[in-house]
Amino acid sequence: MNSCRNNNAIGAIIDNIALIWSIFQILIASPVLIWLTAHLGFIAVLLNDFHLRLIHLSFALFLTFLSSSKSYNQYNKIPLASWVLALISSFSVLYLFIFYEELAIRVAMPTNIDLIISIIGILLLLEAARRTVGMPIVIISAIFLLYSYFGQYMPMIIAHKGNSLSAIASHEWLSSEGVFGVALATSANFIFLYVLFGALLEKAGGGEFFIKLSFALLARFTGGPAKAAVVASGLMGMISGSSMANTITIGTFTIPLMKKMGLSAEKAAAIEVSAGVNAQIMPPVMGAAAFLISEFLSIPYALIVKYAIVPAILIYITLLYIVHLEACKLNANIGDDMNKKTNFNYYTLLTSLVSICCFIIFCGVIYFVIQGIYHFFGATGYSIYPISLLVISIYVLMLWYQSQYEKSDSNSLRQTLISGLHYFIPVSILVWCLTIEKMSSALSCYWTIIFLIFMLLMGDIITSFLRKEKVNIVSKLKSNLNNLHEAMVIGAKNMIPVAIATGTAGVLVGSVSLTGFGLSIGNLIENLANGSLLITLVLTAIICIILGMGMPTTACYIVVSTLMIPILNHIIQLNEFDIAQIALHLFVFYFGLMADVTPPVGLASYAAAAIAQANAFKVGIQAFLYNIRTMLVPFAFVFNNELILYKIKSVPHSICTIITSLIGLIVISSGMQGYFIRVSKFYESVLLFVVGFILLFPRAIIAFVPVHTGYAYALCGIILLSVIFLQNGFKGISKCLMS
Repeated sequence: MNSCRNNNAIGAIIDNIALIWSIFQILIASPVLIWLTAHLGFIAVLLNDFHLRLIHLSFALFLTFLSSSKSYNQYNKIPLASWVLALISSFSVLYLFIFYEELAIRVAMPTNIDLIISIIGILLLLEAARRTVGMPIVIISAIFLLYSYFGQYMPMIIAHKGNSLSAIASHEWLSSEGVFGVALATSANFIFLYVLFGALLEKAGGGEFFIKLSFALLARFTGGPAKAAVVASGLMGMISGSSMANTITIGTFTIPLMKKMGLSAEKAAAIEVSAGVNAQIMPPVMGAAAFLISEFLSIPYALIVKYAIVPAILIYITLLYIVHLEACKLNANIGDDMNKKTNFNYYTLLTSLVSICCFIIFCGVIYFVIQGIYHFFGATGYSIYPISLLVISIYVLMLWYQSQYEKSDSNSLRQTLISGLHYFIPVSILVWCLTIEKMSSALSCYWTIIFLIFMLLMGDIITSFLRKEKVNIVSKLKSNLNNLHEAMVIGAKNMIPVAIATGTAGVLVGSVSLTGFGLSIGNLIENLANGSLLITLVLTAIICIILGMGMPTTACYIVVSTLMIPILNHIIQLNEFDIAQIALHLFVFYFGLMADVTPPVGLASYAAAAIAQANAFKVGIQAFLYNIRTMLVPFAFVFNNELILYKIKSVPHSICTIITSLIGLIVISSGMQGYFIRVSKFYESVLLFVVGFILLFPRAIIAFVPVHTGYAYALCGIILLSVIFLQNGFKGISKCLMS
């Protein structure tokens, strides 16, 4: 029996619930509740962390069962069964909220009602995961639950005494060790706000601006559309942290242009997938798993950004180079008119340098002004008002400058940049709060969201006023409120699969802690690796890739880090290596990215293949090959922590390490693509591989061949010059660089 409500009414109900979820998350992150408690005594408005997780998951479950039914998607009706499931699933979560004190008193001694609620809750969570994330994670979760119960019947190496249904339900649902563990806490505390930040900035026009800027920068060069796709994905990755969102948003524009350039449908889609997936490692807004790393290691998110920035830049530069090689193999040119514009122009270079210097001076002035405000107001807390006024003044000044500039120039690169300068303000606020103010991830994102809300509500009105245009303020404000409403609804809906995935991953983590599976699998892998860190890392990577076929990145990271990080730590201590914990977690994070690439379940590959009208499996294979460079980087920074700016010996040494690693990645990419200055012969590609691996892993090479690092680098230089000479590259290299 279906409910026969009006389509608009049904849609409005779902949208309003999503809106309430967004407003709730913003309020929880804000200092308003603390102010109400401190000044007015409203203690009831403060929620502890466990209560926040409960409300967060209840919203996600309710929206999942309402919005994922076939009847709603096809016929705009929600079956009665979906309403029932939505209400029961939410109640099974809120039951812990309502009877929180009673459950705390009878901890580890659940009643029959507690057990029934727990079992229903777990089953409905798995059903929600099936609808939003996919069947593989449900199967894996079910296997772990069965393993928790039937442990005594398992093979000796992973056997345990087994657990009762009561113990499993209590551990997984009624405690903070299972579903409501650290993973879900991270989703509730941090990830939602950053997803909402991306949705608001996209609605404000930031995504469209970054795409236009990328094309303005690179469209005129060889393989310009493909290079623009990479840069646009990198810029979008700074604000979205979602491979799927990146691939679909950017790919809609870039994939058809890459096909027109001459690339096959599979390669065009694979380039976009590679660029989109790597968005999850691009600071300042990385994928959800980055926030989990911050929580697991108990370090500020700003440090995660610092550690991740260099590998992310190396990966995107290398992808740009791969795209360039593909374009060179096609001999793709944009046209004579465009190519004339690529001629070197000293005036353009000079004006660009002056503009950069002016921007640096401007940033310095802003910094000292803010420091002066802090000094004047001291610790009173009133400094927020003049700082807010300063930021708004800068925003209005940029809009005024844009309104003046639009009257006098054409649609050039400079015009494109100036037209979107104000989109860098929210990103700057986020980075400032994280790095300079040392605020928490949630509070930093909160202040950024507040400014974005101001942009969405007042941006058009201020621009119209500066242009001296007549505008109906009430009508305009109403339209802007609708845009804000849509952005907040989109942000909440984008969070549904993340919240469900982190909750479901908690089932796996709870099973591991309940059964001691981590210790069992650790002994197995330690025996297989025989104490070798390299073999253990390879096994970790393989596990990530296999699990990546059935889980999203976040869930994959949670499971693999729970299982493998303790094993890696044991082997590191055994061999007396000095390797940073953050390097190990980033290693797992990077290989978890393959979830969206690896066939046969790579979701980003399917999305790009649909846009390109290509074979999804072939797209996945090609994207996997392009991402081999992404898989080499984690091995590099595990063995050389300077690549993640950890324990830097000296600035010159770190710069040298980064440059040689970049050259190594570029040379390996040339070997893989079979093209350097021209199409490479087999032995030339082999030489390029050798050089690349020496440059990327100099310590590993020196361990086998005990020579000084300088000699190894000199050998690489000689081999590279030999390859260039073999390819008649003295003329060709200048042509390649100029293109």
